[in-house]
Amino acid sequence: MNKMKLLLGAAVLPYGFVFAFFDGLRFPSIASGKGSSASGDFVCPGSAAWIHHASCQVEMVTDMPCSSVREEVLARVAGENHWLDPHNHGTYAIAKNKDQGTEGEDDSSVVSLQRTTRSTPAYTDLITLQFVDDEGKNSDEAPSGASCRVRGCSESQVTSWLDFSTNYCNIHNLLCGSADGCAYAKHDLHTRDETLGTCSASNARSCASTASSGTSAITALASTPSVIEEEPTEQGVLEGRKLAATEKMNYNKNVDIHVVHPEEDLTPKLQEDASTSFETDTRIYE
Repeated sequence: MNKMKLLLGAAVLPYGFVFAFFDGLRFPSIASGKGSSASGDFVCPGSAAWIHHASCQVEMVTDMPCSSVREEVLARVAGENHWLDPHNHGTYAIAKNKDQGTEGEDDSSVVSLQRTTRSTPAYTDLITLQFVDDEGKNSDEAPSGASCRVRGCSESQVTSWLDFSTNYCNIHNLLCGSADGCAYAKHDLHTRDETLGTCSASNARSCASTASSGTSAITALASTPSVIEEEPTEQGVLEGRKLAATEKMNYNKNVDIHVVHPEEDLTPKLQEDASTSFETDTRIYE
């Protein structure tokens, strides 16, 4: 068994050097694990995975002071105002120091996080976000000195190659705003100038596998009947069914799946359905 591991390691090692070389060319400040900034060295969280693990490094600018951006990130992590991770409802948390290999409290410009999947078995990714005030490089939409450059690094903790954009989404969903179709907890963030380092995959469309309103998290919940315990209104049921039908979902066990033409008007049919089953049908999605 050990001999097989040595042979496999010898076969993979040259590719590792190639990947490391190109990583350094494409994103030197993060691929190497360190980069100079106003607050010191930037360090990716690291991984104990054997041979290879999925990861993603992202750098972007937000048109808001770093203090507000950091506040919004922590608010989402804490689930304030009922914010939910739109990527399969994963769970974010402040990473324990021992998980990051650091001592003492996090620096004010760096946040160390972890995200755990809701699957069985559950998987945990480690995330590091660095916030650097980017004075003098704001856009026309932001006042002078209000920009913040954010560097994010997310790494899987198990041996993996394909992650279906999970590590990218770990960062994206903490920083996207209503312009991206994302709900927010306190501050509606606007990001630009996104630069990708080495990412196993980076498809933003994969980051929203659950409903999102693109407004506040409270409004997002109001448009998602599956997470509301109170009785929905008849109009809410009608709108929910129309959304479900356009997504080709079977929103009612007593109603056949109906494939919708883009120009087809479902309102008459849905009104008829709502009038006959509204009293007993209180959940749209399972």
